[in-house]
Amino acid sequence: MRDGSLWLIKCDNSGSDFTWSLDKYYRGPKKKGIAFEISDIKFSPDDSKCAIGAHDGLVRIYNTEPWKMKGKLKGNTSTVTHLDWSVDGSYLHTNSTSYDLLFFDVNNMRQDPGGATNTCDEHWHTWTCVLGWPVQEIWRPCEDGTDINMMDRSHNKTVGNSKNPGHHVLCRADDFGKVSLLKYPCIMKGYEYNEGKGHSSHVTNCKFSLTDKYLFTSGGDDNCVIQWNIVNEKFEQTKQIKEEEEIDSEEEVEDDDEDEEMEEGSEEDEEEEEGIVLKKASAKNKKKVKSDDYEETDSDLDDNYAGFE
Repeated sequence: MRDGSLWLIKCDNSGSDFTWSLDKYYRGPKKKGIAFEISDIKFSPDDSKCAIGAHDGLVRIYNTEPWKMKGKLKGNTSTVTHLDWSVDGSYLHTNSTSYDLLFFDVNNMRQDPGGATNTCDEHWHTWTCVLGWPVQEIWRPCEDGTDINMMDRSHNKTVGNSKNPGHHVLCRADDFGKVSLLKYPCIMKGYEYNEGKGHSSHVTNCKFSLTDKYLFTSGGDDNCVIQWNIVNEKFEQTKQIKEEEEIDSEEEVEDDDEDEEMEEGSEEDEEEEEGIVLKKASAKNKKKVKSDDYEETDSDLDDNYAGFE
């Protein structure tokens, strides 16, 4: 929270209903709180640790079970704006308002001066930093370091083929009220992008849903939260084919049951039933042919950027 307080909320979606409860509330800026505004919070991939970046330039690492501070990571010279965990939870990288890109060894609780080299092959659990090698070409002409407020990388890759492998999608939220989708990594000049307009003020945050089907953005002075529907032709076709195949398997079971019932009927009823089955089989063949055609198509992925609907 802006006053440095921490809200710990337990969530449970294991059952049929989603439930949540307030576990703990630490008031700030008292002893157990943080005496500065909190700017970013990220849990480690295994949820065993929580990293909290604040306006004092420190990143506080907490153990979650039990909730207890492990230590503080020092190095940023100003407000920590973004942070991300590595996939194994051993490294952390941060951005600040001083345009720092720092790397920290969480196991040893220290800054790694050679982190850019030591983590060159590191896989990152999330990517929200606006500074970094994979996002070096997100900046447009005449933009400064304050114009991009947030980045977010999709959880899944788009569907690729032998010539064009799938790629993650990167969302960019800026001060001009625009939301843009780009390929990740974005390391080549002149990358094309899709742009969505809906906010009347600067966009403060953006986040993909778990399935990457939706994107959520929050505005500044317009006080709006907008839900975007992400459209990617190849991903949507593949998902639709899977759903249709599941429906087909259910229809086949129903057809078998109907056939058994109709065997005791008249020959006319059997002929009608045979016609229905043939029509459904024909439809299934069309779906399978469509699937085969789609898999063999080697269209350029540049023509299939994820977009807004």
